[in-house]
Amino acid sequence: GRRKSGFLRAWIRWSLTWGEKASVLIKAASDAGVDPPASAVPPELPVHLESYISEFWTLSSCRVSSQAGPGPIPWTAMDQYAERCGYADNVLLYEDFLAYMTALDFEYLAVMHEEISKKTKAAESKSNRAPATQPKRSKW
Repeated sequence: GRRKSGFLRAWIRWSLTWGEKASVLIKAASDAGVDPPASAVPPELPVHLESYISEFWTLSSCRVSSQAGPGPIPWTAMDQYAERCGYADNVLLYEDFLAYMTALDFEYLAVMHEEISKKTKAAESKSNRAPATQPKRSKW
């Protein structure tokens, strides 16, 4: 379970960090006759885990977002999805499904909150560098 969720977490982090940019970078490196950066190459994801990525993105639409960023996927959504897809018929499949969705969600939330934090720090840094000036008033 833990090793499998590690594959999933690594893949979702890579996907959120590189996503579609990776294919452009890999093609450019290939066209230039050089190896692409190792970080642009997706991590290994065993074939039997691929469906969990798709299911995660489906469930991701159930999350609630606020000004602070995205919230977790509700457990009730995961439970209902597991029931509908037949995972609940087998306790081991059900527990694996919940563990994988939770691991993917934790990683997703970590990446999203890292991005929000970077943007907030950049905005604060920018606002601290250039003091606001008052426009001059017209004499009219």
